This record gives sequence, C-alpha cells and structure tokens, in this order.
Amino acid sequence: MEIEDYYERYVKDVYRYILSLCGDPYLAEDVTQETFIKAFHTLGAEPPMRMKPWLFTIAYRTFVDDYRKTKRVRPRDPDDFRTLSDSYTPEDQAMNMSMQRTFYKWLDELPSSQKQAILLVDVNELSIREASKVLAIKENTCKSHLFRGRTKLKKKIKERRESDDR
Repeated sequence: MEIEDYYERYVKDVYRYILSLCGDPYLAEDVTQETFIKAFHTLGAEPPMRMKPWLFTIAYRTFVDDYRKTKRVRPRDPDDFRTLSDSYTPEDQAMNMSMQRTFYKWLDELPSSQKQAILLVDVNELSIREASKVLAIKENTCKSHLFRGRTKLKKKIKERRESDDR
C-alpha cells in the first residue's frame, strides 16, 4: 500500500478522534496533519501490523504534546461531527445529529480516562489491547475505565428513556 492510500483510508478516523479530544476543528486538522507527517517519517519499508492503532497512538501523543505546549482546548461543537453516509433521509440525518450531540455531551461529562477509553474502543473500534497501548495504561485499567464509562452512559440513556416515556 502506498503512503497516499494510508492517508486516504485513515485521515477521517484520526481527524474525528482528535476533534473529539479538543473540540477545535482547526486544531484537529493541524494535529491530524502533524500525525501523518510523523507517521510517514517513521514508516519504514515494513508498515506496522495494525496501522490504525499505530496512527492513533501517534495522534494521541501529538495532541498531548500540543496541549502541554499551548493548553488550548475549546468546547466541542457537535455540528463538527458529520455523518459520512449520504444514504439517510434529511429526517434520519437530523435525528442522527441530535443523537450524536447528546452522546458527545454525555461523553464530555465523563472523566477523561473513561472518555478516552470509550472513544478508542467503542467509537474508533480499537481493541482493548490497542487502546491500552495508545493510552500507555495496563489492559485491566483500560477495561475498568470502559466499564465505568459505559455504566455511566447506560444510566444516562435509561434516564433519558424514562423521561421520554412520561
């Protein structure tokens, strides 16, 4: 696979992940570009076994480095998370955006460790092992963060359903 192919395949995933961390589309774009620059400079003749987790590790570390330098994180605009599929009707897209806004609002209320674990495993579909490597934590710690975060999100969903039934 050529470098351009890797970029085309993973750029949207990396961008959305960074955007979910910082809430700033311009910063997310900068960090995404920096991630791919770093990745391509370190990419040898033999690419990593699993490209996506490797890129997410670079993206996370690049974001953390940038954050430490500038301490700039802005509130997220949920409209920045756009549906990639055009097959939905306008009503479906409106409902989907509403659900995304609610999900990311609830996700922002979680402690950072739980939010990170959920973003990597549930949203970006990394394995627990891969997510723990990205976050530089033990697998059991990652599992614990996932369990606690998911439990809190399930509670929010249950409360929402009960209030909708009234």
